[in-house]
Amino acid sequence: MSLLNSIDNSITCDIPAVEPLANTSVTCHFPLNVSHSQRIVVVSFYEGRISREESNILDCYWLWGNMDCDISSGHTFNRMISNELTLEIPRVSTKDIGRYACKLSNMNPKDIKPCELKIKLVGKTMCDVPPVPLSSRASLTCYFPEDLSKTRANFRVHHGANCSDPACAVVTCEWGDNLVCSIQRGYHFDLTVTSHLIVGIPTAQEEQEGSYSCYFTSSTPVRYEHCSLTLVTVTSSCNISRVTETEPASLTCTFNVDVNETRNNFSLVRFGGGDSKGVDIVTCTWLKDQLKCTTATGYEVNNLVTDHLVIRVPRASRDHTGTYACHDQLKCTTVPGYEVNNLVTDHLVSRVLRASRDHTGTYACHVTGSSVDGFKSCDFILIPDVPAVVLTVAIAVLVFIPVSLVIVFLVIKCKQRKEVDKKAAKQAHFEEISLISPEERTSSSSSHLLKEEVGRHVELEPSCYLPVALSPRL
Repeated sequence: MSLLNSIDNSITCDIPAVEPLANTSVTCHFPLNVSHSQRIVVVSFYEGRISREESNILDCYWLWGNMDCDISSGHTFNRMISNELTLEIPRVSTKDIGRYACKLSNMNPKDIKPCELKIKLVGKTMCDVPPVPLSSRASLTCYFPEDLSKTRANFRVHHGANCSDPACAVVTCEWGDNLVCSIQRGYHFDLTVTSHLIVGIPTAQEEQEGSYSCYFTSSTPVRYEHCSLTLVTVTSSCNISRVTETEPASLTCTFNVDVNETRNNFSLVRFGGGDSKGVDIVTCTWLKDQLKCTTATGYEVNNLVTDHLVIRVPRASRDHTGTYACHDQLKCTTVPGYEVNNLVTDHLVSRVLRASRDHTGTYACHVTGSSVDGFKSCDFILIPDVPAVVLTVAIAVLVFIPVSLVIVFLVIKCKQRKEVDKKAAKQAHFEEISLISPEERTSSSSSHLLKEEVGRHVELEPSCYLPVALSPRL
């Protein structure tokens, strides 16, 4: 029993403290050789002090004797595990500051000893602002050699090359009973500061490009290093290694901006199979600061992205062959009453959901940064809406008029026919009377009256059969 107790089952880790933007690593130490035991290995990150803020940045598992790993964006792993493993953090920033823990399956949680990543900065300030596209969100991070919330030193953030004048400040903060700050338009600061702070630029514009630096009051000399905001056009590339059929594979989209900061939507498109336009394999959209990705069957993505995104293919097959491309998707904002599907080539379609007089006017399409010359305008003309009842009545009238004309024509024709028949009957009767003697006329008066009555009756016999005009059902 004493031998068992002497065995140390603790899992520990260590992280060298470094300056911001430098490279560091998390080294895990295990009580056994993991490659022999083939246990599941997890490296977790705790941004805060409570467990619900935990996220796994490395997850390695074994399938049929082969190890496979899921690695979060912003970290690299050489896939070597024994009694130790090393997870690289190529560029340390504020999002990496926190606690880390290495874990093994079937281990007592009490044996896990976390370690903490700290930033080391002496005698200077630093700042960092990644490049972003025009009108995208940008974040400027200031790093100080001390915790300003404890020393209560006043501080400023300046915009302008080598400008130390307070007039250049976009953020000026002073301590009283509480922190009070003056913030220039186009910038955002939530009054949170420790040994670092973050100034937001909600929609980066050309006048906000250029050099920035962070100042604070200090009793000792301090060097103030600057950083620069650059507006760029988003570009991307992808990389995938050749794989064996039925084996797992991964494809990496690499961007020239940190998509987690700029919040650009993007997609992975596969060309091949006779579809010249390509097929969307992965489509990722930012919804309320959360990245939501949809994937085609046979692909997986973990929704974690920085300047690159890893798409996994659990089991490669011939259906996955083809040419892939990572695309930055257009992000559009519209005023109420208009819609756009964010798809643009040499044309863009904007829909008006319900046209009204508010939409009438002259429209023109412009490309940002181009001269207005050469852009032709178009007019939005509204045709008045005719009520359905009025339209139905109008149709009925249009149908009734020609039918009525036909009826009138037939009635006139029938009357003309009657007049002709009547005249012919009278003429025949007159000729008959002129051929008999006066005595016969008298003796036959009764029969004449009878004939006349018969004639009158006969005159009524001719009839006209009119077509029945069916009025349209309204």
